[in-house]
Amino acid sequence: MNKENDLIKSVDNAFTLLDLLSEQGALGISEVTRLSGLAKTTVFRILKTLEYRGIVIQIEDDIYTLSYKILKYHPKPLNEQQLIKIAKPYMQNFSQKTGETINLSILYRDEIYIIHSESGESYMLQSSLAPVTDLYCSSMGKIFLSEMSPTELEKYYQKRLVKRTINTIIDYSNFCEEQKKIKEKQVAFDHEEYEYGLTCMATGLYQNGELVAALGCSGPTTRLGFKGLSQLEDELKKSGEIINQLLEV
Repeated sequence: MNKENDLIKSVDNAFTLLDLLSEQGALGISEVTRLSGLAKTTVFRILKTLEYRGIVIQIEDDIYTLSYKILKYHPKPLNEQQLIKIAKPYMQNFSQKTGETINLSILYRDEIYIIHSESGESYMLQSSLAPVTDLYCSSMGKIFLSEMSPTELEKYYQKRLVKRTINTIIDYSNFCEEQKKIKEKQVAFDHEEYEYGLTCMATGLYQNGELVAALGCSGPTTRLGFKGLSQLEDELKKSGEIINQLLEV
């Protein structure tokens, strides 16, 4: 018996499109039509159905990508490789668009651990950036600190913290003031608090309302200032918002 006779063609076509989006990343309807060999009307209907079920999302006009919801059907929880796979295309886009380095980090005990980077223009300070960094003196670390309860935060700042530069915030009350700004703007800054000449900014990545990672941009203070911190902040937040959509289940 021919096993193809048992197939439901529309379901088979849907998996063809899912395979394409998994392999190629975000694609437009015309690209999906060309690569799949299916009729454009068929592609449109399938994508709209998958979007309705939350399996794909539309990130721009007629541009579709897989939603994180598809991992709901996988028995394993979110891991680093899955997170990198989701974030990488948008990190690359940010780096290519701005020329600046962008990092993806997770919380590891009381430190941040950088699990992936996309490099921008080179600079001398790159060699001194550690893959594991304290929370209090980095923009990505501040994102995690800002989500702590008052009790957790006060306990953290009771530790002996090294004042790396004159700008480094090492006391609880001063950070509480900054925490309000981070919560309001959804972005944290490190204005030469980790090292002189280095400025960083970061935003949070959330899954079902829970902070799972931080996305941060770093570069020489003078160069970031020349390009415009507010413009870079906008681009970083846009990248974060798209990734957050993909992480929603």
